[in-house]
Amino acid sequence: VYQEAQERKAQAMSRENFVQNQRASILQVKNSIASYKGEGQLQDVVSLALPLNPDLAGAFAQITSLVQNNHLALQGVTVNVPVMQTIPVKSLPGKTSGSFAATILKPFGAITFQIRLIGSYEDFKAFLKNLESNIRIFDVQKINFQPAAKSDQNLYTYDVTVSTYYQGP
Repeated sequence: VYQEAQERKAQAMSRENFVQNQRASILQVKNSIASYKGEGQLQDVVSLALPLNPDLAGAFAQITSLVQNNHLALQGVTVNVPVMQTIPVKSLPGKTSGSFAATILKPFGAITFQIRLIGSYEDFKAFLKNLESNIRIFDVQKINFQPAAKSDQNLYTYDVTVSTYYQGP
């Protein structure tokens, strides 16, 4: 009787272990499905940070909004024509040309804005902070500044070169 009870206990434990393994597998599949469902939303967020086309108007609107929100005066803007660059797939460690990462890598373009601003030092610092945390990727390439008024006033002229990027065809 004792041996029979041990066998039944072993069978029950085996079944319980099987059920737990199946639950873990089902949970893993559900998580995988959920991650693929969110992929469209991820693409939307990536497209905001790195648009599918140059979107000069959108980039300019973001810059001018940041300028206005930070109480700076926009004196002038020069936009350089976009230049396409290619990301070499073979430079990525562990990736082959047939991998998923290789299929999504595309050339990217860069747009450069040369902006002239006037404002206080604190407002300019806030502008740079907001530019850094903006949804679209902006890189500050160069900053030059000089006093815009008397040396005892907190008013400066800033010449800023900023680059932003977009996905190529």
